[in-house]
Amino acid sequence: MAHLAVKNVSTLNLASLAQELSGAWGRSVLGDVGGVKLKLFRTDGQGLDPEVHEDWAEALLMVEGDLTLVLDGEDVRLSAGDLQLIPAGCVHAIRPGAKAAFLLFDPEP
Repeated sequence: MAHLAVKNVSTLNLASLAQELSGAWGRSVLGDVGGVKLKLFRTDGQGLDPEVHEDWAEALLMVEGDLTLVLDGEDVRLSAGDLQLIPAGCVHAIRPGAKAAFLLFDPEP
């Protein structure tokens, strides 16, 4: 996972930083807050296969674009500004066709 050249400042423009990411699943760790990593992702049409984390929850904050998140088999459409909580033990995936940038709050090691 790449690390963008982010200085220790209190204000980040997530949309601008997302534009710097490349590839079908561009991503970067922006920081760590209390053991929770702030991961910026940009997807260009590829989906994410189902996964589950039994030991931690996640939160996904949409920065730009749209995507369809699948939570325990139910489609949830997300757009810029939406925040989705993903509980521990919830099977989740992203449907193909997503062209979006989002910030993931994730304690994954």
